[in-house]
Amino acid sequence: MNAETAEVFMRCHIPGVEGDDDSRIRKAVRAAEKNDVLKAKLKEQTEFDERWSEAVNAIAPPPDLVDRLGALRPAEEERFDLKAAMRQPPFLAACIALVFLLGWGVIFAMNRLENFPGKENVKRLVAINEQLSGMEFEPKTAEVGNLADWLFSRFGFEDFYVPPEYAAYKSLGSRVFKVDGIPVAQFAIEEQNMLFYMFRGSSLGVKMPSADRWNVFEEEGWAAAVQQHEDHCFMIVMRGEKQALERLLEAGAK
Repeated sequence: MNAETAEVFMRCHIPGVEGDDDSRIRKAVRAAEKNDVLKAKLKEQTEFDERWSEAVNAIAPPPDLVDRLGALRPAEEERFDLKAAMRQPPFLAACIALVFLLGWGVIFAMNRLENFPGKENVKRLVAINEQLSGMEFEPKTAEVGNLADWLFSRFGFEDFYVPPEYAAYKSLGSRVFKVDGIPVAQFAIEEQNMLFYMFRGSSLGVKMPSADRWNVFEEEGWAAAVQQHEDHCFMIVMRGEKQALERLLEAGAK
């Protein structure tokens, strides 16, 4: 089992809970123990699950909860009176605790979905914008989709990729800079004051959970959306909150 597959299945591993009888999960855990990166992620996952387990187990119901629940209906009645139960403090407390746990579960699942290997390196690319004056860009007015040859001849940049729906956006200027020796192409876009980026995913350790899916996040006042097609990454960045960028993506490109 390769590291990529092992990372997917090891997320299903929960110590002390039945479910690891799946051979794929067992293989993923064994593979993670032999890989320093996966081992660290598995340790972080396990510690997080254990903290939540301890927090849930620490919730102690009132000692007379069983008696109170039994008193919610007369002995002769055969069905549970939900309206009466909802007026009882223990029942309401249990419902609130359940909603709270479900809410945290949703947040935790969303965070896992939004995170991906190499995200910290991608966030570094966004943070660089705080240091830009605009003079770093070489003036170049053209549709982004037509700049592959120009980027190669001018900067020797080979990792050109733009999704077809964004190829018609017009660039006002562009540049190629390096992060840890890795070339990254950046374009100043006329519409919405956006910035486009292109870079090789494997060079920055980026591995998106699914191909061509937008992953949207915020970093130091900027909203960013990045997707990966094979080993080519394309990113859109604009000033503001991610909700505005999500609306732009939902509305579709040209």
